[in-house]
Amino acid sequence: MKVGRMKMSDLDTQQHPKVEIAVRNFGPITEADIDLRPLTVLVGPGNTGKTCFSTLVYALHGVFAELDMRSPEDVLRDTLQAELKNCFDLPSVSALRRLNGEKLPMEMTVALKARAEDDKGDWCLKLTAPASEWTLTREIAAGKEGISAKALLNYFSGERYYLPAIRGGLIQQHGLIASSLIGRATRGGRFSEVSTFSAGMAEFLQRLILYRPEKKMSNGDMHAIADALEADILGGKILARLSPTGYPDFRYRPQGMEEEMRLSRASAMVSELAPLVLFLRRGITPGDLLVIEEPEAHLHPHSQADMAVTLARLVRAGVKVMAMTHSDWLIEELSCLMLEGLLEGTKDKQASWLSPAEVGAWQFQKDAPVTEIPFELWGGIYPVDYGDVAETQYNRMVNLQAQVENGEGGGTCESP
Repeated sequence: MKVGRMKMSDLDTQQHPKVEIAVRNFGPITEADIDLRPLTVLVGPGNTGKTCFSTLVYALHGVFAELDMRSPEDVLRDTLQAELKNCFDLPSVSALRRLNGEKLPMEMTVALKARAEDDKGDWCLKLTAPASEWTLTREIAAGKEGISAKALLNYFSGERYYLPAIRGGLIQQHGLIASSLIGRATRGGRFSEVSTFSAGMAEFLQRLILYRPEKKMSNGDMHAIADALEADILGGKILARLSPTGYPDFRYRPQGMEEEMRLSRASAMVSELAPLVLFLRRGITPGDLLVIEEPEAHLHPHSQADMAVTLARLVRAGVKVMAMTHSDWLIEELSCLMLEGLLEGTKDKQASWLSPAEVGAWQFQKDAPVTEIPFELWGGIYPVDYGDVAETQYNRMVNLQAQVENGEGGGTCESP
């Protein structure tokens, strides 16, 4: 197979009918047309819309995992608006319009498109907010209802899991949070304003609080991925048992030791990855959607690369993954796994290769449209701004070294 510079959307996707999401003036996003893949990677600076977009995908999953795409438009509109408010923890969906400093509100649109293997538009659901009123329109190409339904069901089937960036703190304090919520619920009138969680955060906490070690384990693939994650990255086991109060108690046992410790005593890395291990053991199954923020959080560069392998193993097992990352180590390893997917014979030897057609990488920038990062044979997928940062740091280092050698500084530097 001859490969040069290509976008993942240009590759053969016959095994994966396309589901696309197009937004305009949505949160901090000016414009985005994103083709959802088995592995969708969102990169870019903070406050550019990565979490906003992933939350939208999470909300749409909640709608179409329950509703038939042929439901009446008013039912779809009301259900979608309610789910958006829940997932973004907002009193009104209008608050999602992009702010531009002007008095007149910008028109916001959210469109969900399903396309078949022939890449023709078959089905489109569009939510538009020109001012305060919301309108929803739906278009279905004649004879394409079945294919469109297949595409939507392919992506929005199964359960949804959201691992937020603050998951490490939440799993350490889940018992305290649960007790506090119960206390507030039984002291009516004591609080002028009740704080709420977004749907993703609430469901994450609920899964932890209701976690039962005796529950039937996930399938063998998920269990094997959890075992590999513990062995390759965590260097120990994540344990779960019920406390005397009925809450689950999560512990960490380092390899080669009999002693266990609370997650609050273990490294931050352990708390960050413990929820993923737990959900893989009793929860996530093939066909589910996993949205994970910063999978590289608190990991050494070597472990960040290992985390990319974990994501690839999930894709191979049939889990749909959406990851937001700032890690060049993780992205470089994903590029290597995509190259392995192009080699003949690799697919029979390991379960962590990726086909370029399975991966979509998207660059978010402030006040600019979201763009797809092309896959290159000699560069993989690489965000443009990463190179800018590396070049700036290199030039600054060379300049400072020259100044020190020329005696321009007041200090001294001795060679070893």
